[in-house]
Amino acid sequence: MIDEYKQAFLEEAHELLPRLEAALLELDQNHDDRESIATAFRALHTLKGTGAMCGYENIASFAHDLEDAFDRLRDGRLTVTSDLISLALAASDQIKIMAEEPDGGVAVDARRSVSILENLHKLTGLPGHPAETVSSAPLKPVLQHLTPDEIPGEEVEGCGATSGEPKAEVPAARKTEAARTSAGIRVSAEKLDQLVNLAGELVTVQARLSEFAAHHNDAEIAEISSSVDRLTAALRENSMSIRMLPLKPTFERFRRLVRDLSVELHKEVELVSEGADTEVDKTVIDQLSDPLVHLIRNSMDHGIETPEVRRAAGKNSTGTIQLWAGQSGAHVLIRVSDDGRGLDIDAIRARAVERGLLVSGVAISDAEAFALIQEPGFSTVRMVTSVSGRGVGMDVVRRSLEALRGSIEVSNHPGKGLSITLRLPLTLAG
Repeated sequence: MIDEYKQAFLEEAHELLPRLEAALLELDQNHDDRESIATAFRALHTLKGTGAMCGYENIASFAHDLEDAFDRLRDGRLTVTSDLISLALAASDQIKIMAEEPDGGVAVDARRSVSILENLHKLTGLPGHPAETVSSAPLKPVLQHLTPDEIPGEEVEGCGATSGEPKAEVPAARKTEAARTSAGIRVSAEKLDQLVNLAGELVTVQARLSEFAAHHNDAEIAEISSSVDRLTAALRENSMSIRMLPLKPTFERFRRLVRDLSVELHKEVELVSEGADTEVDKTVIDQLSDPLVHLIRNSMDHGIETPEVRRAAGKNSTGTIQLWAGQSGAHVLIRVSDDGRGLDIDAIRARAVERGLLVSGVAISDAEAFALIQEPGFSTVRMVTSVSGRGVGMDVVRRSLEALRGSIEVSNHPGKGLSITLRLPLTLAG
């Protein structure tokens, strides 16, 4: 069982790795973005420091060389290239695997770590041998890389005891500063659910109290009932608001998906987002990831054309996928749109006839065509690839929306693009 210090680092890593990836993707768009270089460096620096202090020696050693590379980027000794960004993204993925396999489980491939660092050394000219970096070195040599000023703040207090090393003492001034800048605490989703459930039960009890007060002509009871009613409503509203989270982290994760698919499909695609500050219940967000992944993959594979085809059609060679979110009453609207070719109604109708879902010669609307592609196993692609062809994606979207008590709308513009809007409840509670 993972100890409390490693668990603390794991939670820290789950915050740092998305921050690192976001900085790398920004840097991929603008190689001269100094702030993104600094953000990536800070994330790697903290991963190295907290990893060393909390017993993740492999992560600390692995992150050390990456930190050196970004230190050289900071002071101009290295320049940003797409190859370096790809290596750094691969390294971020590897660190995530290391964090999720604290005891060196089968998912951790040491050879991959060595390969990443070997390529990093070749690309950057870093000194040393990468195989030594990812060996099972004891914690002490890793800690020697850290100066007193490099030891992170309050988040690693006490972690040094995990490998028999003396606990590193954080300067009092830094402890005070850390305490002053702390903006919140981590609370498990289970505890939040319990709070919401208790608030719901209190609402039920309050309804009984109100009914009792209404049947008894007692001013004191009526006053108490009114006060409890007001406090109960405030408690329920506050407990519900705690569960509300912005969509920005969810939207940010898809930038990596678009980048990777762009390389795999040999397409140039830009992801833009709007309304990412819109807040939704955490339960809804947790169930929203899969359908959005499939919608974006469909846009990348079926919608956005290759640069050559786009130029021939008079379009910009770079396609655009837009994620938009906004609130409408008790619902949130999330729209995935692209400027690709749109739905091929003729191809969908022909495939539906082949599968016996339609009679030949029957005309169908855009909405009917979209309903067909949500059928299990339905696909217009003849050859199965790593991206599409199995007819699973849109079926997942339909089932996920049903589970979320949501609905889906489509707006098709042949040759110009497709827009898919998800209408979801702000919360599943209550």
